[in-house]
Amino acid sequence: MSITFIIPYYKLEKELLTRCIDSIIALEDYVDWEILVIDDGTPSTQAKDWTDAYNDKRIRYVLIEHAGLGGARNMGIDLANKEYIQMVDSDDYLFLQHEIEVLKIVQDNTPDALIFNYEKVYSNQHEKPHTEGKVTYTGDAAEYMTSHDIPPSCCRYIIKKSAIGKLRFTPDILHEDEEFSTLLLLNLTHIVVTTYTPYAYFQRGGSIINSQDKANIDKRFSDLLGIIQRIQKVTHTLDSDDRRRKALIRKTHTLSMCFIIDLIRDAYDTKFISSELARLKDTGLYPLPHGKYGLRYQFIRLATCLPILVKTTHSLLLFKKSL
Repeated sequence: MSITFIIPYYKLEKELLTRCIDSIIALEDYVDWEILVIDDGTPSTQAKDWTDAYNDKRIRYVLIEHAGLGGARNMGIDLANKEYIQMVDSDDYLFLQHEIEVLKIVQDNTPDALIFNYEKVYSNQHEKPHTEGKVTYTGDAAEYMTSHDIPPSCCRYIIKKSAIGKLRFTPDILHEDEEFSTLLLLNLTHIVVTTYTPYAYFQRGGSIINSQDKANIDKRFSDLLGIIQRIQKVTHTLDSDDRRRKALIRKTHTLSMCFIIDLIRDAYDTKFISSELARLKDTGLYPLPHGKYGLRYQFIRLATCLPILVKTTHSLLLFKKSL
């Protein structure tokens, strides 16, 4: 097999980018690879110098006009020359032994996509994940989605390029993975799910998705609601007995739950909560519909029947933060 690693890059220090690239180069003896570093319009040319320093034609640097994370990934998909694609954010890296294991699974099973685990890391200190792995599912993706929550992050997939087809990320939005991953899996008939953990998700301050800036919070919720609405539109095109419809209904329900949880945690005042819940209500997803999606969903669904509970919980969180 062969694989293209797509690394979107934007204004990141050298140590993190080279750590990411080095973790892929370590696969030298195990797979035919190429690396695409897609620079999303960084003003300086430092990243080009850093990648050129490897003096390896398999490592390509591509500068594009600023298009956001989704736009950078789209360029990577377009330029990929290998059979499979794996996306790695530039501040993250791979655990070698578990990456070798998931590549073996891909080699042996040739799935349309493989889903794996990740581990949060807070320093450079540990070199391997704390868990072992195994294959837990092989089969139709939509069938799997009817009873399981799929990872939103595209960094938890190895994907056959031919399976992506014309699908691309919606550019210049946040939470773009949620939409892409859902629509990608919807029509795949051969996926593999494993508990192997090849992906080190580096935790650092200052990331866009964790920003508490008011404008960023507004955009996050607006973009997430837009994703919910677009998935709903696809749902309405499918027959009532289509397993894909059932899978998408589950996704919109659980995504709405996440919308409410994030709203409780991150909203800057109760007026904002009221306005966002009203927008969610317009989609028919607030209060949360009935669904057997686990205890957390049942609890949040119960809370949404009494909006005062949502606002009270938010007020308590704000008070705790002020202490």
